[in-house]
Amino acid sequence: MVKIMIKFYKYILLVIISIVLNAVMAEPYIPAFENTVVRVFSASEDVQKINYLREQLLIDKNNYQILNEAVALYLKMGREKSDPRYFGYAEALLLPYLNNKNLPEQVYIHWADVLQHRHEFSQALLVLNRLSNNNSDNPQVYLMRAISHISRAEYQLALDNCKSLFIRASHLISMACVSQVKSLSGELQKSFSLLEETLKINKHSDEEELGWVITLLADMAVRKGDDFVGEQYYRKALEINQYDYYALANYADLLLKQKKYKQAIFLLNEFTYVDALLLRLAIAGVKTKNDSAAKYIAELESSYRLMELRGEDVHLRDQARFYFEVKNENEKALMLAKKNWRIQKEPADIKLLLDIALKNNNKIELKRGIEWAASQSLEDVQLKRIISAAVKL
Repeated sequence: MVKIMIKFYKYILLVIISIVLNAVMAEPYIPAFENTVVRVFSASEDVQKINYLREQLLIDKNNYQILNEAVALYLKMGREKSDPRYFGYAEALLLPYLNNKNLPEQVYIHWADVLQHRHEFSQALLVLNRLSNNNSDNPQVYLMRAISHISRAEYQLALDNCKSLFIRASHLISMACVSQVKSLSGELQKSFSLLEETLKINKHSDEEELGWVITLLADMAVRKGDDFVGEQYYRKALEINQYDYYALANYADLLLKQKKYKQAIFLLNEFTYVDALLLRLAIAGVKTKNDSAAKYIAELESSYRLMELRGEDVHLRDQARFYFEVKNENEKALMLAKKNWRIQKEPADIKLLLDIALKNNNKIELKRGIEWAASQSLEDVQLKRIISAAVKL
């Protein structure tokens, strides 16, 4: 297995280096044989470890501890690199085991994580509900259930799971979960203030927890219309983790909303390998007529075509934004926004759907969206502006 992986990596490196040489030299070096190794790079520690774990799993396929470690490492690499392929590797590793009733709880949690990443929230909840029904004490189970319910705008169910965290997780995480839910259902200012106070009391908490909570506060501040405070919180989150792709994307969205396109480009220039951030770069690039915009657009079109071929619905919101804000293909954008809305119903999703429906003068979608927002008591200054423009039609 290790030898096969080494050959694979050598081949990929050969292709990459050949492309680079073709781009920068008038007379590129072309190896005489396709298996010629131009240069060998040492594999990262994570790659070495995953290869070792997979090799051990071939020897002892029923060693669930090794299985759990390997899957956890794939998921970690996927998040750190923002590369969905690693979630696919984790899925491929898990699938042969899923019918085994004796799997450790954490392995099922990893499987739910894969499903959530694919936005298959119903399937993820089936897995997590089974663990909860078995009286799981793992806080991940209840936090992940809350997140799935939030994504589907099932706020009471989300709140029930948040409350279950108080005896299982840190006070900061528990309060953040509750505050997030209540901020989406008519208590935005109260939730923001409560979470700010909770953060002050728990300022020495784990960095990962702090980063998540600070980003939540940034999002709430922006929804309240306090962009200055929102920006300060996004900056704090990025001081904790400069590779927090979620915080980077939302901060970039704030800059785009403020028409600070050059600042958005400066913020994201090193993250072209992350599709979500590449989209923001493309939007800013089009607005500023940046020379790199065409390249960004071509890369995104290629990436989205691959997703469509694979039948993936993970980035429908971003695809809709791409066709709306970059390509000006409003009908296709509306089709994608409607498809996305059937899967997830977060504030960004309803704002995008209504914005595109407004551009298309689609009164049916506008009516549905406005009624839904009113039924949820959703507070968001940007959403309010879109609705104000829509009712004038």
